[in-house]
Amino acid sequence: MIFAELEYSDLKVCTMVSKSVSSLLDYQCFDRVLFRRFSPRVNCKRIRPGSVSGSGYHPDDEDVWVKIHPAFSMMSYCCSPDIEDPCFYNNQPVIETSAATEYATMPALQRLKIKIYGYPAIIVKNKAGVTVRKVLKALVKHFGRKIPGVMFPDGSPATYQDVQGDHNGWVGFDYQYIDDDGTLVLVADSFDS
Repeated sequence: MIFAELEYSDLKVCTMVSKSVSSLLDYQCFDRVLFRRFSPRVNCKRIRPGSVSGSGYHPDDEDVWVKIHPAFSMMSYCCSPDIEDPCFYNNQPVIETSAATEYATMPALQRLKIKIYGYPAIIVKNKAGVTVRKVLKALVKHFGRKIPGVMFPDGSPATYQDVQGDHNGWVGFDYQYIDDDGTLVLVADSFDS
């Protein structure tokens, strides 16, 4: 079957062809490439420190690769506490797409970190596997959080979004790595806009 040779974005396009083609992609054999299956067999504790190799990260098991969901490279982010703000290139909010309910990695990891230029690391955890939605919620929660000890002249507390000003957006993550405790880290090193 030709569908077995297609990648994530190609399979997503196929779902728009017809209901019958879309229903074919509901079979479990497509769960891995469509970031739909949780595998308790692989978790952060089994991943060794390292960097990108081939098509993903290589944990202890020679047959397992950890891939990052392609949605992360196709969306634009901004320092905002609004869940609707992270969008794909066509301005469609990510939270309104099927990508939001899919796992952030495949196999699904239970923990990952996000490092945004100059901010403390954001830790995202879920025993059932971290989803794209969970990552987006962690980002918007972070930027809506008050910064301890930082106040406006009128005495009101400032949030991480407030201090960023107009230079507050980025597209995708600059790179990923596995840190010393075996956690996948997504890094945005600079703001694009």
